[in-house]
Amino acid sequence: MTEVANEGKCPAVRPARPFFSSGPCAKRPGWTPEALKGALVGRSHRSKPGKAKLKDAIERTKKLLGLPAGYRLGIHPSWSSGDKDRFLREEIEWMEQVTDSSITRSRQHYIRFTLPHTYRRLLFYGIDQEFSMGYGSINGFRASVASSFYWYDLEREEESTMRIFPFCFMDANARYEQNFTPSQAMQELMHYYRHIRKVNGLMVTIWHNNFLEQARVWCGFPLFKGSFVMLLTIALSWSLLFATASYYLVELPILRRKDRPFLTRRRGAP
Repeated sequence: MTEVANEGKCPAVRPARPFFSSGPCAKRPGWTPEALKGALVGRSHRSKPGKAKLKDAIERTKKLLGLPAGYRLGIHPSWSSGDKDRFLREEIEWMEQVTDSSITRSRQHYIRFTLPHTYRRLLFYGIDQEFSMGYGSINGFRASVASSFYWYDLEREEESTMRIFPFCFMDANARYEQNFTPSQAMQELMHYYRHIRKVNGLMVTIWHNNFLEQARVWCGFPLFKGSFVMLLTIALSWSLLFATASYYLVELPILRRKDRPFLTRRRGAP
């Protein structure tokens, strides 16, 4: 099959039997039902075998990524936990057990949350930093600010200890909801970056692992991935926080202007 030559253009030739994704896709050559041996087909991830599998996956992922000591871990609660409080409690308790760390950060599945109920229950179970304040269908500033803030329960007229970190950009919004090309998505991302930089704000973005791997989820995706790496390089000079859609929340260091000798200030620049 042909390679993607230009951004925004799909290959002219497609494979007759694409071996990817899940569901009713064609199996790889040589596949037999024996490959399912040991698979927890039909078993809940809350069962003992399911928990063991997830724990093994987490440990392998930590080793593969080479996560340093002291890294910050958050939880991405299941969709079902939005309906049943006991699921949320079980997921937080289990994750603390398998990671041997305290879970105090979260981002809700599919940005699913209702106010004030979701925040109250998260507070009850020990979550004090939340990263779901954003849109699930378009990018932008849902909270109207580029900084974190403490949630205030208007119904009860009570201050809370939960800090909200609003995000302004999510890769899936740009791709699936706004139907942007990688070039358009990068322009939007840099637009937010420039404006947040002007006010010395906090930029929170959400990235899914399948957008940062080698698979071409997006025609012309290599260009977008390269631009993202460039943005990370630039971001090292500013206060930026990147929240991934998986369990990892990665903080980039805050560098003062005098600590950035590799940057030059042009005339008229902020």
